[in-house]
Amino acid sequence: MQENDFTPHEVVVFSRALTWFDVEDKLRREAEGLAGREKDAKLKAAGDAATTGLRFWRTLKFADPAKPARRPGRPSGKP
Repeated sequence: MQENDFTPHEVVVFSRALTWFDVEDKLRREAEGLAGREKDAKLKAAGDAATTGLRFWRTLKFADPAKPARRPGRPSGKP
């Protein structure tokens, strides 16, 4: 975390994504000992948790402050 320059809202989103990934891992481990509908329900819940974590993850940009983003639009074409 210290290697990257996160804004406060990005830290919140990052921690929420990691929390949902942890929930997904926990549900998959719980499903290993089950069978039938109970296992299917746990695996479905694990898939939903993974999807939620990925939705949070996709909002992060991981921009490098040392390299500013390129201006939008087409290049000017000047040499």
